[in-house]
Formats: sequence, structure tokens, C-alpha cells
Amino acid sequence: MNKVLGSVFLILLISYLGVGQTPDVTTKPIKLQLKNVRVQSVLVELATQFEVSIGFERSDLDGPENRLSVDETQSTVKELLDHLVKEVPLYKWELCDGVINIVPVRGRSRRLEDFLRIQVQELKGQGDMNKFNLRNHIMDLPEVELFLKVNNLRTERLRDYICRRASMRMMLI
Repeated sequence: MNKVLGSVFLILLISYLGVGQTPDVTTKPIKLQLKNVRVQSVLVELATQFEVSIGFERSDLDGPENRLSVDETQSTVKELLDHLVKEVPLYKWELCDGVINIVPVRGRSRRLEDFLRIQVQELKGQGDMNKFNLRNHIMDLPEVELFLKVNNLRTERLRDYICRRASMRMMLI
């Protein structure tokens, strides 16, 4: 009986330990061919075709002349990302909690830096909040509203909707 309980406990422990772990998406095999495209186009294809979660912060120095091509020699996500930052050295990539973040090493927006430094007095969660409501809630904070007003910026309200890959591709481009 103790062996059975011990086995059940071990199975539950292994299952529990595996729940919080995120798989290394950088080892995911890919097959992608693109010629003379911008960084954003590569990332859109990677996100939509291979279901890789990506965060992208565009460099202010990234102009239309910054293009790259991708072929079958980049056979994993890691090889593709290494190729991308080698061809367009304005960026670096990092993996954080299963999400690949592409961030500028040069040309980061000063306005974005200022925005990220905003000290928020209080952020209260509201029960069953989705990502669209959370974004709107953040944009409604007095500190954020003041920043937008001072910098003469405005935002569109996001609402919950069904997102299809084709419509996502259009939104990201």
C-alpha cells in the first residue's frame, strides 16, 4: 500500500513541477523562406505560422533600408533569431517566460522610456479581466492619462473580439 501511495505522490509531484515550466520555444523547428523583408515581417510569420509568442519594440533607427532574407539554413527559432540580430544589429533577442522579446540595443524611443518610468499610485484588479480590459484599465490610470495628454498622444480603445490569423497579420504589419 505504501508503494502505491508513494507512486501516486511521485506522479503528482512530477505533474505539479511540470505545470509551471515553459517549453524552450527556441528549439522549435521551423521552415521559412523570405526575401528582402523587414524585421516585423519575419516576426509576424514566426508568430502566426509557428505560434511563437513574440514581444517587439521597434528601434527608432529601423528604417526601410534594414532588410533581411531568411532561408532553410535557419532551421530552428534560435537560429532564425540569431540570424535576424546579426543582419539587423539594432536589436537583441531574449527569452522570458516562454515569450521571445526583440528589443533595441540602439535607437530606443525616449518617449517609451519615459512611459515605462511612470510611477503608478495604485492598480486594482477587477475580477475576470481579459487582456483588452487590462490594457484599457491601464490607459485609464490618472498617471497614464496625464502622460498621454502632456505628450499629445491618444490611444484607441481595445475590445474583446475573436482574432483570426489573417486579421492578426494585417494588424501587425
